[in-house]
Amino acid sequence: MRDRLGNLDKIRDILVGSHLRDYDGRMDRMESELALMHQDISDRIDEVKSSLRLEIQSVAESLEKQTRSIANTTQESLADQRQQLDRLNSRVSTSITNLDEAIEQKTKTLRNQFTESRDKLQDDIRTVRTQVLEELENRFAMLRDGKVAKQDMAEILFELGMRLKGSEVVPVLQAAVDTEISAEIMP
Repeated sequence: MRDRLGNLDKIRDILVGSHLRDYDGRMDRMESELALMHQDISDRIDEVKSSLRLEIQSVAESLEKQTRSIANTTQESLADQRQQLDRLNSRVSTSITNLDEAIEQKTKTLRNQFTESRDKLQDDIRTVRTQVLEELENRFAMLRDGKVAKQDMAEILFELGMRLKGSEVVPVLQAAVDTEISAEIMP
């Protein structure tokens, strides 16, 4: 029984192993792409923040110079410039907040898409695994119900392997196998 289970594991690995590795590769690529996108977005945010800081600093410095030169003229002019600075700071803060929200939303969307893709791939793997196991069970049930010669059993397993691989048995090989079987049946 253990030999049969060991053979089942080998057959399962032969039949489904490449699909699992393919799905694992796809998942790894998607995770890598998601990480790269996340890094790219973070880098862009840092660039925007840096440029906005420089812009705010340059505007603040400019306003301070103007304030020094106008300080002697009127108190009203000074108050107006402070209001402009506050509005600019408010707009920059609002822009940064909006940018952060947009990035967070995009990240959530990408995360949801990744999760959906992963779940779909896992469902596909389960479906393929179930189909393979059902086919194996059907073949083993046929073997248990009727006595099959070693030659016939080898042919069945070979044909199953070829079908799973997606190719048909070469017609010449099939004709040779049919001739061999006919020769054994009719002495």
